[in-house]
Amino acid sequence: MSDRSTSLKLVLARWLPVAILGGVILVAGLTAVLGWRTAPDRLEVDLSRMSPLEPSTKEAAGTLRVAVASILTPTSNFRAYRKIIEYLGTQLQRPTEMVQRSSYAEVNELLAAGGVDLAFVCSGAYVDLRGKGDVELLVVPVVDGSTTYQSWIIVRSGLGARAFEDLLGRTFAFVDPISNTGYYFPMWRVLQLGEDPERFFEATKFTHSHEESIEMVAEGVVDAAAVDHLVFEGLVEQRPELEDRVRVIERSRPFGIPPVVVRKGIDSELRGKLRDLLLGIHRDTAGRQAMASLGFDRFALGRDADYDDIAAMRADLGREIR
Repeated sequence: MSDRSTSLKLVLARWLPVAILGGVILVAGLTAVLGWRTAPDRLEVDLSRMSPLEPSTKEAAGTLRVAVASILTPTSNFRAYRKIIEYLGTQLQRPTEMVQRSSYAEVNELLAAGGVDLAFVCSGAYVDLRGKGDVELLVVPVVDGSTTYQSWIIVRSGLGARAFEDLLGRTFAFVDPISNTGYYFPMWRVLQLGEDPERFFEATKFTHSHEESIEMVAEGVVDAAAVDHLVFEGLVEQRPELEDRVRVIERSRPFGIPPVVVRKGIDSELRGKLRDLLLGIHRDTAGRQAMASLGFDRFALGRDADYDDIAAMRADLGREIR
């Protein structure tokens, strides 16, 4: 036997077992990772806008799909709503999927197409949905003992504006084209002043997040914005320094609080279970903990009439509900 053959056998004898062992470890690692990614009880978050979700059916995998409007940033939304969605999944003994989109209209489209089962939506978005018969009002959150909220007009601290009319010719941040507090109300206020809502401000921008609108005012990127007062108070509580950088110059009348809705045609048994779970969540320690990051006291049955004021403002702006 040649010296070359002998050397080759020695190399194989020494390193082949190591190579095989390494391959086994690699395959096992990949299997573990893939298994973790597809675990049925894990909350998944869908941030993709590339394709619509298929309608939910009882024959599907049983995943509860929950949409969350872009009231906060995607990261803040996930942190705030993750626990309550997980709680629902645990109680129903089914996997959950949190679905986010960059605009309220996209969430509405998902609901209309049956792509999600349950959604936390903005009040303005709900008015749009109810006018088309795409959803059913399930429950509403109770915050500080109330089922209403307000639009607050905020300005950067160094701005001389003291009232809404002082914002003529200023830069302004809106939240979303179908946001009640972040668009309908400030546009309606311009109308009440006898001004043209399309020309009142020097320049405007849609941020698609109340949190982002507050940040833009605080940083001086825009002069003013209209935001959900609950989001504003929550953010100031987390970051007290914002009180030195942002001022509130006007508070709207109370509006019906952003509701929780289910898609039209949802299985009646599932709808009933979801309603009962949310109405009783405050009586459960785990449920109270799940609501803590949202600042909710509990949930209550909502009244569709509580959103008529928003529909009236929308009509005044020439955005008739079809």
